[in-house]
Amino acid sequence: MSRRRLLLYLLFFSIAVLVTMVFHEGGHFLAGSLLGNAMEMDLNRTRPVQGYYLETWHSPLVAAAGSFVSLVQAIVFWLLLGRKKVLFLYPFIFYPFFYRALPYIITLGHQEQMYLQDKGQVGAYLGISPWFLIFPYLGLLFYFVISGSGRLKIKWQLNLLSLIFSFLLTLFWLQVNYLIL
Repeated sequence: MSRRRLLLYLLFFSIAVLVTMVFHEGGHFLAGSLLGNAMEMDLNRTRPVQGYYLETWHSPLVAAAGSFVSLVQAIVFWLLLGRKKVLFLYPFIFYPFFYRALPYIITLGHQEQMYLQDKGQVGAYLGISPWFLIFPYLGLLFYFVISGSGRLKIKWQLNLLSLIFSFLLTLFWLQVNYLIL
């Protein structure tokens, strides 16, 4: 890959990271607002202004809404990639998987922290292990990554680079988020 194309890929990846974060948190925000809660959000978290939801059943619905939006994003870009085999669509598929997998990887050693994550909250409300929600959800997102990678004939090096971009750009956008707010 030429240097110019790599820089362009990095630019699109940066946009994909920002879009994914905004859409995901926006899904939480919209669901909470539609349920009548005054909400606030940033790139890393959405919460009710008053510190609690008006009804306890709002929490799992708001938690599920962000994951739903991330899944819809991956599906839409996967479908677009099926029509137009354009490399710059791939980050919009790759990053939702990374963005949703990372919190669960981090919480592996701290099970109590898992219940602060989206599917952990839904699982707790339903009285089931969050893993019953996490594995199928991440499996589906991973399928889109593998399928998209196959459609574009992406080699492992670009996927490794995408993983590195994901880490670095997540840190970058979260740092920008914390500096602004």
